[in-house]
Amino acid sequence: MVNPLYKKGFFTSAPSPEAYLGDLKADGTVPLTADWNVGAFDLTAVDLTATGNATANNLTASPTPGAEMNDNFASWTATSGWTYGSGKWTHSSGTTALTDDQSATFVAGSTYKVTIAYTWAGAGSTIAFSAGGYTYPLYISSAAASSVTFYFRAMSTTRLSIIPSTGFTGSIDSASIKLVTDGAIGNGGTTINAGQLFAPSGTQTWPGIAFSEDNDAGLWYSFGSLIYSVSGTNKVNFSTNSIGIYSDVGAFVMGASQDTRIGRESANVIQLGSDAASPSTQTLKAADTS
Repeated sequence: MVNPLYKKGFFTSAPSPEAYLGDLKADGTVPLTADWNVGAFDLTAVDLTATGNATANNLTASPTPGAEMNDNFASWTATSGWTYGSGKWTHSSGTTALTDDQSATFVAGSTYKVTIAYTWAGAGSTIAFSAGGYTYPLYISSAAASSVTFYFRAMSTTRLSIIPSTGFTGSIDSASIKLVTDGAIGNGGTTINAGQLFAPSGTQTWPGIAFSEDNDAGLWYSFGSLIYSVSGTNKVNFSTNSIGIYSDVGAFVMGASQDTRIGRESANVIQLGSDAASPSTQTLKAADTS
């Protein structure tokens, strides 16, 4: 009998069978124990079960894509500004969306992988991809062929649409849509030491960053704005030009007792204090003078 670990190069010489027989499981595999120093080797076929922490330079969940769902790319119905030829859809003018109306439909709650290959012809800077209730804006900065891939858990059956910005010229060279299984990672927390953490853009009814206790409350992103929504209603907007509170009674409140308040009394009217009819005294100071 030859030591299976010797075969894989873990030992430079083959120890006696008695040295390792007690470590073999009934199915012939070798369990990893806490005193192992696991180096750079393939763990694909190893079943890791532990109560401690798994640490690695890279942690990758490889989802399993299903069959291609978009098998009628050439048969999408042409809309204003779009033409099909030479195996691709080319856009010349307008903002009308190109929609996959011939093949793939989504199932709410299922996870999908969508890959779009495109070529930019030099005009316009933005196209957006909408699918299953999500919208992903793409800002283009170089006239070259490229592709974008995104994963999402569908909220609706809305088909894939490609939405050009005004004046965008270029082509959609291919579109791939696949149902995804496996690939989920569950843990008690994640620490990222470098790089970016990417979250889906989401929508106001299904935020890209939400919470298990209230999954329709959270943050979502739309064309340069970070928006906080609750129960499908936008509440606060952080944009490049302003911070907006979407409420007729919204206000900036300061102090533990919330007694310093600037709000909206009515259209185009600023209110000081919490009661417009009988407001508490509010003092405005400038240059240390009341």
